[in-house]
Amino acid sequence: MKKNTWTEDEINFLVENYSTKGIDFCSNHLNYKKSKIYAMTHKLNLKLLPNIKKKYIGKSNELCNVNPDNFRNIQTKEVSYLLGLMWSDGYINHCNRNFNIVLTMVEDDIINLKKTLDKIGKWHYNLMPKQKNSWQNTIRVSTNNKRIYEILYNFDFSNKSKMSPNKLLSNIPIELHNYFYLGIIDGDGCFYYKKLKNSITRQFSIASTYEQDWYYLEKLFNSLNIKFSIGRYRKKDGSSYSIIRVTNKEGIHKIGNFIYKDIENIGLLRKYEKYLQLIE
Repeated sequence: MKKNTWTEDEINFLVENYSTKGIDFCSNHLNYKKSKIYAMTHKLNLKLLPNIKKKYIGKSNELCNVNPDNFRNIQTKEVSYLLGLMWSDGYINHCNRNFNIVLTMVEDDIINLKKTLDKIGKWHYNLMPKQKNSWQNTIRVSTNNKRIYEILYNFDFSNKSKMSPNKLLSNIPIELHNYFYLGIIDGDGCFYYKKLKNSITRQFSIASTYEQDWYYLEKLFNSLNIKFSIGRYRKKDGSSYSIIRVTNKEGIHKIGNFIYKDIENIGLLRKYEKYLQLIE
């Protein structure tokens, strides 16, 4: 490569060609590194035309550990499921140049879900120290990707503890909605069954923050003609939470019929087995 100098002819060539032909063309013709081309285009305030920029973004996305296009244009059950799981148990975080997308679950659950996650991309898996009062190890699944972060941020992931995922659901094809709700339930849902001498207790519930907007589940349950209740509670120790519940066998069965359409290939087997126990 050439020394660190620019001639007037080279600058003119860059001005005339960068916007329409892109960085590869200019780098090859001028025999400069791409980093040097980028620096000069920034100095000259040169911009790629939208159609040219789209091509470069597409190529760049394909090289990412996790392709942002999978989240921009949601087309698979795996991504829909992961988004539901993330809405329950994940979070996004921005610090300096790090744009982290993180999911943390117990080790056995991550082992169960690894095939699903690996179909979406290459993730970082980190074993975390045991938490107080926990007998299981947890695993942190993450990737650092600004484009995915921006997509999820626009889908309200930074405020998910209080909001309903209406915007996100409107961007998921209707035929994939059951996988999103399966992810929600595998993250925060609970199928509870207890048999006593003279009675059987069956309950399905999802717990969240006191301020949680349950609209999306209210809408789903109403569409499936499921009776439910919502409770909001404050404890003496200052903590608070809210729960949406279904306590009738018919309603729980309807939930299962909706979410468990492909249990052999996706989702947590332990929760499916608990569901079967409730309806048998």
